[in-house]
Amino acid sequence: MDERIAVIGAGIAGLALARRLAKAGAAVTVFEKAAVIGGRLATEATPFGGFDTAAQYVSARGPAFRAFLARASAMGASAVWRPVGKDRNDEWHVGIPGMSGLVMPLRDGFSVQHGAEVTAVERAGDAFSLVLAGAGEPAGPFARVIAAVPAARASALLGHFGAPFDRIASEVAMGPCWALLAAFDARLPIEADIVRRPEDDLAWAARNGSKPERQGETWVGHAAIGWSRANRDADEAAVREGLLRRLDALAGPLPPPTHARVQLWSEALVERPLGAPFLLSEDRRLGAAGDWCLAARAEAAFQSAEELAATLLPAVEEAAG
Repeated sequence: MDERIAVIGAGIAGLALARRLAKAGAAVTVFEKAAVIGGRLATEATPFGGFDTAAQYVSARGPAFRAFLARASAMGASAVWRPVGKDRNDEWHVGIPGMSGLVMPLRDGFSVQHGAEVTAVERAGDAFSLVLAGAGEPAGPFARVIAAVPAARASALLGHFGAPFDRIASEVAMGPCWALLAAFDARLPIEADIVRRPEDDLAWAARNGSKPERQGETWVGHAAIGWSRANRDADEAAVREGLLRRLDALAGPLPPPTHARVQLWSEALVERPLGAPFLLSEDRRLGAAGDWCLAARAEAAFQSAEELAATLLPAVEEAAG
């Protein structure tokens, strides 16, 4: 009988892990609280155009992620973005038709339950069950559970099991980010497609419509971590107006936007990583993976999942017979 494994989170780490384990013979179910996959490789579709709300692009430093991007490109799920004003030599890859499209090649051989917010992980002997928000009965039993979610949520789900998951709360630090999503009827008078100003309250601004297969004069702005932290509990209208003023300082003066809203990513960026590729219980039945283990890059999330999968594969293959 296939070993049943639960993966919590359908971001790039959770999907990469689920794919590897499923190909090894496990019966994998991914539990995702959102209606879509991708996590912080997120795209919001609106009548005014699409917005990549979190990760703006990805790049590869190692061969494994480079191979994944090549496969995604061959499948039509990614393309290279060459924005005016690009200030780095590495290739910037974006998902097609939005950033969330980048993870579609990973969805292979396992099921995903959407709208499934896991609020607790419970253990009975060698089996685990998941408590789901709004569900009458827990999901399970599972032989293994892996949390591939942001650090604070992984800590909340697994911290009560003790070592090694108690390390998350004490060693990992994540920073918030307010994102501005704005659309305009006419092209803004900014020649560059990206403006990177780490010293400014608005640390990043990008013409989202300049990416392959995007349309419209759409802009995504990311506030600096410090500003986002100071305004974490601020009214959304005040945050929106504040970030529009910062964009106005770049383009000035701004025409009235046809659409403008803000979104807070409470755990957007890794400020202090764990310094290990993953966490795994001594009996290898509970684990955690994500970018917060290694670095503030999508590739780090992918690497974390790949290394955890490689560690688990011998046991999973043995169970699968």
